[in-house]
Amino acid sequence: MAAKERCCVPSCGSQNHILHKFPHPEKESDRFRTWLCAVGGDLLSLDNNYIHKYRSVCHLHFESSYYTWSKRLAHNAIPTFHLPVYILLFDEMSLKKHLHYNPKEDLIEDYQDHGCQERSANIAAYALVFMIAGIKKKEKQPITHYFSSAFSTADRLAVLIKEVLNECFNAGINVTATVCDMDGVNRRAMQGKGKRRWTIQARTLFMRQP
Repeated sequence: MAAKERCCVPSCGSQNHILHKFPHPEKESDRFRTWLCAVGGDLLSLDNNYIHKYRSVCHLHFESSYYTWSKRLAHNAIPTFHLPVYILLFDEMSLKKHLHYNPKEDLIEDYQDHGCQERSANIAAYALVFMIAGIKKKEKQPITHYFSSAFSTADRLAVLIKEVLNECFNAGINVTATVCDMDGVNRRAMQGKGKRRWTIQARTLFMRQP
């Protein structure tokens, strides 16, 4: 007898609640990636089509606003409840200067690129890398990087951290702490202008040095 399908969210494994299949990895690629990042765990090492076919998330992980009047899951639903918790790590490293053509995007890469903030003609010499790591489960995943021609300033670093946190929250990734070394730029970015807290999507983040 085949085993009953379970919820694939780490530490859940429910069999007794309604299960929802993952969005199609090609037809709904953005929403599929959002679900994948939100759930994390062993899914990160599996093939996308396998996940779509054989993995499900139970209804305990969806807000009530994501259900229609007929109790069906809305098309834009993403799991946000009772999910794994993560820390956000970031660090800056030096690069060997070179340019690279990306034929898929028809774009010359390795210039300074701060995402939504700016892209310039200066060749990148540093990469600011962000990674999430699980608190309750041993897992980690790089999520984005930014190229700079010089060390990031405290003001720009603060903007990029907030941008990454905002995208994490949009994707349902529950970040509960950030971790970095105690470089002066990092300290000033986290506590710029004497502020001890940030508010992002109605979440209050408190800044504290050891």
